Amino acid sequence: MQRVKQELLQRLEREHLVLDVGCGTGKLAEDLGEPLHCVGLDASREMLRVAMSRGHKHLVQGDVQSLPFPHGAFNAVLARNLLKHTGNPEHAVSEMLRVTRASGFTLILESCVQDNIDKAFMEMISNHLEPFQGGSLICREILSLAERSGRVEASFPLTSGVVASPDYVMRQYGVRRDRALEFCRLMKEAPDAVATNRRIVVQNDCTVRFDLRWIAVFVTPST
Repeated sequence: MQRVKQELLQRLEREHLVLDVGCGTGKLAEDLGEPLHCVGLDASREMLRVAMSRGHKHLVQGDVQSLPFPHGAFNAVLARNLLKHTGNPEHAVSEMLRVTRASGFTLILESCVQDNIDKAFMEMISNHLEPFQGGSLICREILSLAERSGRVEASFPLTSGVVASPDYVMRQYGVRRDRALEFCRLMKEAPDAVATNRRIVVQNDCTVRFDLRWIAVFVTPST
């Protein structure tokens, strides 16, 4: 993710007002490591409580489908791994661009899948760990909806490696050990196409290494 951080910091200035949509615990703002004027928005009151406990002060409870801000309120709008949790990803992108200034940008940073085979497998894995968390989006679908909603300035794929031990899965998803072990079993039984694409490597009976695919898209308002 270093490339995304570098690109962001090149575009942002200290006086810029930034909106972090789906901020969760506020980790994205922390990762930037800059004294930016950042407003965090999340639908979950519990997530906002955690963000507040970590020192984040400017927090708003709200829905990306109807952002409680006027047109052009922010220099930059950031959303990490948000779209797959929305009922209407294209409308969500349009709303983020609505509150983005004409001279600003929206960053979509989303984990994604390669094709329909990869999508079916990862949705099965996701539903096993986190039921009702929404479907996966194919990388090219994310780029297409951004192009329909605004003007794409830059986009690039990213890959991050994950070493999924039972302890990691339990911490990451808040599941019991038996579910974490089942996750490892499912990953080991992935179809050949998925195993090749995600470079799945079985390290031992309980630990699997694999790649997560991401796409970063910088979009500006079209008008």
